[in-house]
Amino acid sequence: MTVVRVLVLLLAMGCFGSFGWAMKRLFTKPDGESTSMRALTACATVCAVAHLTSLLWFNNSSLITSAAGALLYSLAVVLFWWSVRSTRTAPLSFALSCDTPTSLSCTGPYGLVRHPFYTSYLLAWLAGTVATEQPWLLVTVVLMGTFYYRAAGLEETKFDSSSLRKEYTAYAEATGRFSPRIWRSGTCRQRMPERDEG
Repeated sequence: MTVVRVLVLLLAMGCFGSFGWAMKRLFTKPDGESTSMRALTACATVCAVAHLTSLLWFNNSSLITSAAGALLYSLAVVLFWWSVRSTRTAPLSFALSCDTPTSLSCTGPYGLVRHPFYTSYLLAWLAGTVATEQPWLLVTVVLMGTFYYRAAGLEETKFDSSSLRKEYTAYAEATGRFSPRIWRSGTCRQRMPERDEG
């Protein structure tokens, strides 16, 4: 394996390791683990194994696609940890949770997109497809993207029925769901959860 391909593999392992850590340690599960959450976790695990296996077996890709994959993995991991840093004071619930939001973050990566964690994950799935030149891995991009699209829609519906509806509507007008908006029309006022004084 060339140095670039080893770098791609290490970056992939870093991405998927970070994502696995987040599923276990970062995101809260206020109502326990639902069937949908278990399905998401199982699919993500199978897809990650498919990507890592492809990176090991199909190591005859060009230098250009390997470098492009490394760049996408790098963007994914940087965006992921930037998102972790931005949410450390108000932890987020696990994807597909049914809890009511109590805070709205619009700083850091949230000033660019409404769902930076999902954007990070999508970049990683795309990175493996590009780096290996294996078109069948697009199935993982579509499969996981469907989960993220559904989860993002659920989260936005939760905001619509919360006390943060007005703020979230303005925020949604200013930012794209998974990619930045070129023309911004709204603004965001950050709201953090109130702390008990007792």
